Amino acid sequence: MNLFLRSVAAIILSTLAAQAATQLSHQGKTLFASDANVSYGAVYETHAVKAVIDSPSDTAIRIFTGKKPRRLFLNNELLADKAWSYDDDCVTLSIAAGRQSLQARFDDLASITPFAVTVPVNIAGKAQDKPAQATWADGRLHGEYIWNENRSGLFTATLTEVGSKTEQEQVFVRGISRPVTLPGGKTGVMLQPGSVLAFSLPVPDGKVPTLQLTVASMPGVPTLAARDRLKVLANPEAIIVEGENFVAERGGKVSISTSHQNTSNGGCFYSWGNTGHAIDWDVTLPEEGPYAITLVIATAETFATRSIALNGQPVPNLALLQIHSTGGWGRSNAAEWQALQPQDEQGKALPLPMRKGKNTITLTNTSGQHLNIDCLVLEKITP
Repeated sequence: MNLFLRSVAAIILSTLAAQAATQLSHQGKTLFASDANVSYGAVYETHAVKAVIDSPSDTAIRIFTGKKPRRLFLNNELLADKAWSYDDDCVTLSIAAGRQSLQARFDDLASITPFAVTVPVNIAGKAQDKPAQATWADGRLHGEYIWNENRSGLFTATLTEVGSKTEQEQVFVRGISRPVTLPGGKTGVMLQPGSVLAFSLPVPDGKVPTLQLTVASMPGVPTLAARDRLKVLANPEAIIVEGENFVAERGGKVSISTSHQNTSNGGCFYSWGNTGHAIDWDVTLPEEGPYAITLVIATAETFATRSIALNGQPVPNLALLQIHSTGGWGRSNAAEWQALQPQDEQGKALPLPMRKGKNTITLTNTSGQHLNIDCLVLEKITP
């Protein structure tokens, strides 16, 4: 693409002339001309010039392209070579009255008519009967798959070319602006029945590769086991860190409540719904060693995620917590407050490697759902 064409690439140009004919210029070059009073807009891209013309009558038009196109399409139909001409960096042709869509293509694309594509889906190693539905149009493939599994949570979702290990464009969940990211860069998506997995990737030549959408459980996400809340809080050896006694927060501001009932010390906090909102608690311990952590929380969200860090560093196997609904916000129903402990596949508490003296525990909202915190409970893990 020459310097002049680059100067107008990706710029939408439009005009509505007052005279009988329409003329549009840029840096002394004619960009568009017609015999009629028309409205005109164009986008200059690497592979094509795409224009829309609204004309009250049949007219001849002249459009700057910068170089001779390989093909011209009018309203998605390929024009015969004799239907247009090229000279002085412009193409000339005649169009009918009304709205006309024109593409001057510089690539090998032989058709710009949209077409449907099916993409096989694999969930947890099992091929699904129903594929994802996709449509190729205007150089991109857009597709979606409705999650009808009877389960919610955090999953990986990848779109790959069959026979290749290279991941294509990122799969996202419609309506959720950002994925959940684990330390190390692995990303996941939050799914519940009815969620729409969507993808969009460039296929400028219209030759769609054989693709597969793969969904799997998120690795490195521990199980949160429910415990007897009253017994946990009654343990004389447990160290209880009240939720409302946090020492710092970043990326948002929670509200402290003394009206929520059945809390450990008469208080809790809520309004923790911003993605990236981090909260710190300091705790001083008499000795170093592994400690189990239990979160006493309430949420009416279908699911929520929080990352956990200790003294500014992520904890192996504890980097991300996936929390399901407890049934409510804990305002009056004691059952809505649940004590949840991260555990491994054998049901053993995952350890926080605490040091003697002051430690800082940080929980960060990673996906934007709300969660109320009553307290954190630490218990020394003994061999």
